[in-house]
Amino acid sequence: MEGDGGAPARLPLGVGWFSVAVTGLSVSTGAVVTVVGLPLMAAFFGVGRMIAAVERATARALLDIDPPPHPVIERGSGWWARCRRMLTDLPSWKGIADALVSLPVGIGTFTTAVVLWSVAAGATAFPVYQAFMSASDTADVPIAFSPVLDGWGRVGAVAGIGIFGLVMLALTPRILHRVANVQRTMVRRWLSGQ
Repeated sequence: MEGDGGAPARLPLGVGWFSVAVTGLSVSTGAVVTVVGLPLMAAFFGVGRMIAAVERATARALLDIDPPPHPVIERGSGWWARCRRMLTDLPSWKGIADALVSLPVGIGTFTTAVVLWSVAAGATAFPVYQAFMSASDTADVPIAFSPVLDGWGRVGAVAGIGIFGLVMLALTPRILHRVANVQRTMVRRWLSGQ
């Protein structure tokens, strides 16, 4: 399951891209009523192509895929033709859309990775550290769970939690591999020049 490190790594880039996209859209949309509005928006959509290029490079490094780049935009005569071409450029729109989606995707993948590894490690280590738990640590446990606090009930609960942790340790890389596959699919569909 090589190349699955991109799943949690999406959060820092997601924060940056989302900030760039929201700021760029806000400023350029607000300036459309002025003379500089359309050129500013066209320049912002050029940033969308840059975002797509950086995300493709990140996917190459972290997700073990090699998406081809989009074809280069033809340079036209005059600034109006260039602005119009940039504003109607589908790869630029896809780059901006990826920037807007990257924050929630980054939060989801990062949270998934941290929670899965934390639960798996904590449950696996529970048989060791439960021996150091005092009566005051279990004082807030509801009465319904009192059979698992003492005697053989405790032994069974500790063993069950430890086994659950081992199962989670085995499943977590597979789950994160699926999450990385979702990101691979996003890159191929949105940011690939095919």
